[in-house]
Amino acid sequence: MKRNYSDRYINHAPDLPEAIARKRRLKRFLTATDFDELRKKPNFTDRIPRSLQDHVSYWSDDLREFVLCEPYVRVLPVKPTAGLVYIELPIEIAPYCGGWSDHADGKPGTRSLLFALAENSSALKDIEIKLMVEGWQAPRWNVVEES
Repeated sequence: MKRNYSDRYINHAPDLPEAIARKRRLKRFLTATDFDELRKKPNFTDRIPRSLQDHVSYWSDDLREFVLCEPYVRVLPVKPTAGLVYIELPIEIAPYCGGWSDHADGKPGTRSLLFALAENSSALKDIEIKLMVEGWQAPRWNVVEES
């Protein structure tokens, strides 16, 4: 059985500064979206460009399914993919943020892209607004404090 997000990216080293900040960002991400993690990948996952399928996780708002990809690859903006839409999460609450830096002006090496079926584009836009509001209230992405 696939391990959950926390087990894969946080619980393996909970005392590392990167993991502490990641735990805080994940909590804010879940607060803003009210998502539950899925163990099974949505059918549309294979339509996401392979180069973006890194640190992949699957989520649901109980009505729709979403795929979160957090790649190191810099290919933004993503070319439209048949039948899919996506948003980029604010880095202040992007869960993974790989490529740790503790510098005040440091930037993570990954970006977090949330994909959905095009038919769910309005729901994704609503989620984007919630994420933006939560991001404005969040500390800098690499602040090390408990959630």
